[in-house]
Amino acid sequence: MRVVRGVRDLGKTVAVEGQVVKVHNGRFAIDDGQRDSLVALYCPPLGPHVERGQQVRAVISPHLHHLSALTVVAAAPPDPLGDSAPAERAQAWAPTLSPEALREATGLELRPVGAREMTGDFGPGIALQRFEDGQGNHLSVAFLPDLSVAGPLASLVTRMATQGGQAVTGIGNSATWSHDRMLAVTAGPGMFGIDVDFPGVPPDQRLATARNVAALVLEASGRQESP
Repeated sequence: MRVVRGVRDLGKTVAVEGQVVKVHNGRFAIDDGQRDSLVALYCPPLGPHVERGQQVRAVISPHLHHLSALTVVAAAPPDPLGDSAPAERAQAWAPTLSPEALREATGLELRPVGAREMTGDFGPGIALQRFEDGQGNHLSVAFLPDLSVAGPLASLVTRMATQGGQAVTGIGNSATWSHDRMLAVTAGPGMFGIDVDFPGVPPDQRLATARNVAALVLEASGRQESP
C-alpha cells in the first residue's frame, strides 16, 4: 500500500497553511481549519524550529504526507514563562540538588562537578547537573523544559532515554528505566532524566538509587509522585 501511495505521490505536492496545534515526539500537526482530522508531520531536522502556536506553510505529498518544504509565516505568541532563554525554562522548575540530600538518597559522598546547558538550533535547551564521588561513580540529572514546545533535540533525547526500557510505577506521571542506568521521568509538562553511572553497582541497586533521586527531585521541585 505504501508503494502504491508513493507512486501516486510522484510529482505531486499540496500546500497546507495554518497554525501548529501540537508538537510531540519529533512530529507536529497543522490545523488549517478545513479538515476533520490532522496529519502528524515529522519536524525537519535541518529546517526551521517548530513550536506550538506558529503559523506555518508546509508543502507535502498528498498521500504519504512527506514534508518537502516548511516556511514559518508568523511566530508563536509570547511564551507565558516570559522571554527567558530555553535552558532557563528548564531551570525554572529544576531544583539544585545538594550533596547532603544526595548522600541521603544514594549513600555516596557525591559532589557537584558543574552544570551545563545543551541547546542550539534544534530547540529549547536541557539543563544538566553532574556529580561524582572520586571513586568512579557519576550521577547526572538532566531537566527538559515544557515537552509541548521542546523541539527535535528534546524529542531525540526522550527517545534515546526510553528506548527498550521498562515502565516504573509510582514516580511522577510516568517513568521508564532503560540501559540498566537511566531513569526518565515525566512530571507535569516537563521531564527529567537520571543517569546512574555506578560501574560496580548491580542494576537493581542502580534503579533503587535512581528512584531515591527521582523522589528527591519531585519533592524539591514541588511536583508530586503519582499515587
